[in-house]
Amino acid sequence: MRAKHLGYLLVTGLVCATFTTTSVRGQEEKLKQAMSFRPFQQGGNYDRPGGDDLSGLKLGDAASIGQVGFLVRDANDIILRRFVDTDGDKRLDTWAYYLRGVEVYRDVDTNKDTKPDRFYWLGPEGSRIGIDDDQDRSIESWAKISPQEATIELVEALKEKNVARMKALYLTEEELGSLKLSPELEKQVSERLSQATKDLETKVQAQELPSDASWLHFGAPYPGGIVNSEAVTIDVFDNVSALYESDGENRQLMVGSMVLVDKAWKLIDFPSMPGEENAPVVGGVFFQSGATAPTVVASAGSATGMDVETLNQYQAAEDEFREKYGTVEGKALADLHQKRAKALMAIAVDSKDNREDWTRQYADIVSAAYQSGEFPDGLKELESQISVMQKEGFDAALVAYTKYRILNAWYSRAAETAEDLEDLQDQWQERLNKFIDEYPKNELAAEALFELGKIDDYLGDIETAEKTYRRIVADFPDSDFAARARGAVVRLTSEGRVIPFTGETVNGQAFNLARLKGRMVLIHYWATWCEPCKAEFDEMKELYSRYQRDGFEIVSISLDENREDLMSYLGQNKDLPWIHLYAPGGLEGSPLSAQLGVIALPTMMLVDKDGTVLERGTTLQQVEREAKKLK
Repeated sequence: MRAKHLGYLLVTGLVCATFTTTSVRGQEEKLKQAMSFRPFQQGGNYDRPGGDDLSGLKLGDAASIGQVGFLVRDANDIILRRFVDTDGDKRLDTWAYYLRGVEVYRDVDTNKDTKPDRFYWLGPEGSRIGIDDDQDRSIESWAKISPQEATIELVEALKEKNVARMKALYLTEEELGSLKLSPELEKQVSERLSQATKDLETKVQAQELPSDASWLHFGAPYPGGIVNSEAVTIDVFDNVSALYESDGENRQLMVGSMVLVDKAWKLIDFPSMPGEENAPVVGGVFFQSGATAPTVVASAGSATGMDVETLNQYQAAEDEFREKYGTVEGKALADLHQKRAKALMAIAVDSKDNREDWTRQYADIVSAAYQSGEFPDGLKELESQISVMQKEGFDAALVAYTKYRILNAWYSRAAETAEDLEDLQDQWQERLNKFIDEYPKNELAAEALFELGKIDDYLGDIETAEKTYRRIVADFPDSDFAARARGAVVRLTSEGRVIPFTGETVNGQAFNLARLKGRMVLIHYWATWCEPCKAEFDEMKELYSRYQRDGFEIVSISLDENREDLMSYLGQNKDLPWIHLYAPGGLEGSPLSAQLGVIALPTMMLVDKDGTVLERGTTLQQVEREAKKLK
């Protein structure tokens, strides 16, 4: 009833009001009424001025931003609320809430009954969209939700023992049919889904997730792609887990497999704790469905030509690993990894249809265990299987994949203990070059080349670095590294040239460097996790204060993985008054990073008033020398 009241009453009392002629008392009442409303969905962080004290708040017409409705602003003219009519029917249909001037939550009425049925989390609060078609204030499905947010919802649903909240996260049979998977895979997914959702209420009530559980982290390998019957790639995850904190300890929830339907990631398995009988098995349903459970081993074996005994041995090794992991260490833990690795390789050798998936899983798991220190002989294990792969006729690309995992695992561990870093770097370059020579056309050669380019780039050998980056662009134009390599070439050759650079500010405004022509611009790449970056802010603030009026501007570009981390930092440090840009993806995945091929933080470039680059790699001391010339 509150939303209906809001829609009908406020539309006549506020939207159609003439604010300049309404009495002060009337304005105060409407302001108080506006500030009394809350988002339909609980939780979330938004600005909430204290209690009945509305001093400093202002009620105004949304015409100032080109919309029909009203706004509430604070004493600094920052928007707190935006309640508007977007379809011209003279009824409010959108109720938006802000945090430090950024919209973070929105209720929307899509069926014109003045009651919200769509819920949007935005900005630092997320990117999900909930659906409530029966309008009981409970989300029944998600139009959009990231895999991270889905596991957050999962933890909250289990903690509350909320079956409806849990059910909203699952793939439906209708959605499964829309994916157009192969008949065999659709059947396997349907069986897993049916097993997960059967007696859901009983399972949710029986799950012993502590009431103080707090989600910490989403864990999974890289997402994979399944090509359906219409040659469309469907994004999927196997092996998903969620890390949460309870009673001061970090704990793990095994989530299993997930699939992307339109813009929403959906669950397939019922979650469990490590060691439980129903824990999702490593590999999940999409890439290693033959080893999902004893009840489907026989059918999976016949489908892939795989020996059932081999699958059973793997299942036994996997079960033992999950049962004992976390309770043993040292040699006992290494032995568990060894047994698991041998069983995985036996599967890879025996498999015909799914050899690539099993081999990649084997190489990923063993190399990760070696890098963590849990499996000291992991490198020897991987190296010993290269000859086995070649003897068994494995595709050369799979051998290359395993060798590259060996290469990365070796360097990662060696870098932790190396006393002579220069010698280690020489060895690293030598091994990368050897891999490239052996597999010049393999897609991993692009990654190896990029590593070489980064080394020369960082050490200042610009000519060699540029040559390497250009080779990536020429030989691997469609690889993930080509965009970063193109950007690196732009950066390395930028001095004396005008460079294109576009993006989006943290407030969602389009940004184009060309529009700052006439001002000297410091381009500053940073992240909240980069301590040297943050250490420079005090000096940057002094520069900005001293020269901003003379035509000096700063554009800071955050390469944080999570927008929330950035917005939290900016919220706590409001004295960074210049332009801030953000796009998700971090140092290696952000399109803002790729535009200039950034390889390390902090990175700073200085652009002159005419738009040409003065310094492609500058320091604040150099910036001040140039800024003084603006006086």
